[in-house]
Amino acid sequence: KAKARISPPNEHANIVEPPPSRALLLSPGDVVPGILVYHADFGTGKILSVEGEAGNRKAKIHFSRYGVKLLLLKFAKLFAGKDER
Repeated sequence: KAKARISPPNEHANIVEPPPSRALLLSPGDVVPGILVYHADFGTGKILSVEGEAGNRKAKIHFSRYGVKLLLLKFAKLFAGKDER
């Protein structure tokens, strides 16, 4: 029987890639359900829903490595990704 090979742990597994150099920083009003976004701490995510008014808008975002997060958009600094609506 062949033994399963165990890969060594990836020391860079938790490092999040930076956004593309020409990525567009989104304003809170530009964030809508269905778009892909990039966040410096959480990486790439998909907007699930947006709630609230003007300065208190929040987005529920699913990040592949960190699960679902609820972020206050005026502080989130999200960059544009590919539209998948």
